[in-house]
Amino acid sequence: MVDYVKNTDGFTLDKLSRLMGAIDEQPEWRAPANKSCAYYDGDQLSQEVRQILRDRGQPEIVHNLVAPTIDGVLGLEAKTRAELMVSADDDFGEQMSLALNEKFKDAWRMANGDRACSDAYAVQVKAGIGWVEVVRNPIPFAAEFRIKYIHRRNIWWDWHSTDVDRSDARWLLYKKWIDYDEAVTTFPDHKEILKQTINCWEDFARTEDLEDIEPNLHSAWHDYDSWDRSQTELMDLERKRLLLQVIYYKTWHRAIVMKLHDGRVIEYDENNQIHVAAVQGSKVKTYYASFPRVREAWFVGPHLIVDKPS
Repeated sequence: MVDYVKNTDGFTLDKLSRLMGAIDEQPEWRAPANKSCAYYDGDQLSQEVRQILRDRGQPEIVHNLVAPTIDGVLGLEAKTRAELMVSADDDFGEQMSLALNEKFKDAWRMANGDRACSDAYAVQVKAGIGWVEVVRNPIPFAAEFRIKYIHRRNIWWDWHSTDVDRSDARWLLYKKWIDYDEAVTTFPDHKEILKQTINCWEDFARTEDLEDIEPNLHSAWHDYDSWDRSQTELMDLERKRLLLQVIYYKTWHRAIVMKLHDGRVIEYDENNQIHVAAVQGSKVKTYYASFPRVREAWFVGPHLIVDKPS
């Protein structure tokens, strides 16, 4: 459970507010992307043109030249699709790669990986970018992994990123609406905070004696009260839904790393006896390096629920 009082080094609510301010200043590319997808669907006439045609008594006829062209590209992707395979770096790993391939194929098939990648590729062709999420399935009775296409409206990223795969981005934000009952079941330690949030903290505001209230709950109320953005961005009161925001962010560190004989570089751990023995025996090369670590912070509304290494 997050300690709202002591949690000052992680991704705070103030940082989330600044991040959302940076999102507001990003170029408006989503409207043209939506328009591109609408053209593929045959929705190519604006309301002004539709009204003019109605006034003239003319039918709304569209000759869609975009869809057949894109369908040709998507058909080529389906025909030339190759299976992903695990390969060994040397002869010693050949048997291991064969075993991993069988397990990988089963996991990929059970998670519908081909469908997720095809859906994301189709949107990438139409709108310019597509996303696929690969996570361990939290439902124990379903497939072990979950692979699905994520709509671009749910993903925001560091606009200063230049790499095609966004690997140089300092942060990535994933937004997802979850129902209240799912939220309290997923985060049972924060049940009271979520209950107050979905009720707009009306019960808390009527409380006369604040001394008996837990510090975490009082800090959560302060976060809610100080949040200066629209309430509709955080919750859907009609359906009892809350906005879950997952931020993957990088923190930079300088530490000792070890270069192994096979060329791999790993971080030195002074509590690992194997690392200590390798360094003392001069079997590895060590040096200082600066590198990022990825963490993830989960916010339900304005409330920090999780902040942990990713």
